[in-house]
Amino acid sequence: MESIEIKSMLEKIIKIVFLIIIISPLVGLEENAIALTPAVGTISGSVVVNQPDSAPAPSPASTPTPSPTSTPIPASGIFYVAKNGNDNNPGTEAKPWLTIKKAANTLIAGETVYVRGGIYKEQVTVKNSGSAGKYITFSSYPGDIVILDGSGLNMEDWSGLFWLKSINFIRVNGFNLKNGRNGVDVNGGSNIILSNNYIENPYHTGIKVGWDYSSNIIIDGNSVKKNIRSEWNEMISISNGHNVEVKNNHVLENAIGEGIDMKDGTSDSTIHDNIVEKASSAGVYMDGYAAGVSNIEIYQNTVHDSDTGFSTGSERGGLAQNLYFHDNTAYNVNTGYKISYRAESGFKVSYKNIVFSNNTVYNAWVNYSGIPLKT
Repeated sequence: MESIEIKSMLEKIIKIVFLIIIISPLVGLEENAIALTPAVGTISGSVVVNQPDSAPAPSPASTPTPSPTSTPIPASGIFYVAKNGNDNNPGTEAKPWLTIKKAANTLIAGETVYVRGGIYKEQVTVKNSGSAGKYITFSSYPGDIVILDGSGLNMEDWSGLFWLKSINFIRVNGFNLKNGRNGVDVNGGSNIILSNNYIENPYHTGIKVGWDYSSNIIIDGNSVKKNIRSEWNEMISISNGHNVEVKNNHVLENAIGEGIDMKDGTSDSTIHDNIVEKASSAGVYMDGYAAGVSNIEIYQNTVHDSDTGFSTGSERGGLAQNLYFHDNTAYNVNTGYKISYRAESGFKVSYKNIVFSNNTVYNAWVNYSGIPLKT
């Protein structure tokens, strides 16, 4: 009887030991699985099951070999400029460049430079183009006031403090540009965005696009002011431009000339949601000049405290055609809306399909003046 009981107890002990031997590796596998980074496959509980039939055992963790100390590289193509920088630096936030010119000579497609606050006495001529989906961006550092001051600089006439010559896919954002020949000059480029800049007292014009053919330009949210009488010109001037959008800008003053002007070869463009005040001539002006102007929509703009609200011109006989003015407002002006019949000596004006619709004018000497609206 005792031998039977002893045999039964031994069988129970053998089963318990057998279960422990089987279960122990499974517990270890689950603990290891929790520590592993999940791999591609399906998740079952806390165990990662890979697609292959059998997964290799994880290699023991190795101690990483220290990398040699190297010059830090800005993350993701982002660079910095600051007044305490040096152009021999790598352009990181901790070790920025000193000049914006250094960035203009260095940046390639998809890269951005942030400029910290201060006054920079330099002209920036951008060297390289971006590409589709990879703009080169020049921007003030968020919250900082960055001033480019052209006083005393030897600038080529009609060039800008930012000068974009025959380059593409460039963005210029958030700068104060003072005392340049122009604030920004885009000549012969495409896919350019000029946004949130403040431009004061340029000799010629605040933002100039043209004379060489330029296309796909956005001018958005800029402010321009000129209270010096240096030369008759426009504060935002577009010539020989195609698919140009001028929106959300504020021309605070132009002591000698127009506010916004599209002219001389410009086509298929829009001017909308801008405010122009204190312009000594027209707030918004469409001028065929010599090469003509066509297919322009002008809407939801406001002009006030200026000589004229909205006007067309054909100063050297260039055909101004398919111009559509609608839903604009003019007040505190001498003339609200005008089709001008004045041309330079030896030329005659030329118009076709000029439409004014649903515009508002008040506190004006003359609501409309000029020749009939359609010819």
